[in-house]
Amino acid sequence: MGTSSSAAELAGKFAKAAVALDDSQREGVREAGIVAKAIFITELPTRRMGNVGRSGAKLGARFTQPKGSPPFTVVSFTGPVHMLNNKIARHLIGPKGWRRARGAKGRLKFTGGDGEIRSGVVEHPGVPGKKFAPNAMRKAAAAAPKQIEMATGRALRKVF
Repeated sequence: MGTSSSAAELAGKFAKAAVALDDSQREGVREAGIVAKAIFITELPTRRMGNVGRSGAKLGARFTQPKGSPPFTVVSFTGPVHMLNNKIARHLIGPKGWRRARGAKGRLKFTGGDGEIRSGVVEHPGVPGKKFAPNAMRKAAAAAPKQIEMATGRALRKVF
């Protein structure tokens, strides 16, 4: 817009800048959510977990549209990401109701490493966990202020 020729024109620019800054904050938070979602997805060790469900479980991330004042967004993983990220201790796996009822009606059959089929309760060895989520959160928190700053700068350049 250039230089202002009067005080009224400058006051008008300041009023437009106030509205533009409010909108730019919301836009900056939305852009930060998009960038954080991309960071979360790149930090995943895989996009599909095998041996979960029929065709494997899909893993990903999502974010909510900015809301509130000041605006905020929530970025989260989708799918059974906790099974890869967190440590899972050794535990027993058995038929439904085997802990409560004596002689549970359902019988599970498991194939052992030697190919023999066994029925009853088995012990899951556990999973060590990869701990990739804290790193993704750190990277996203570092990238968010830059996105908000860029959106604010664009809004002010449009007004002034």
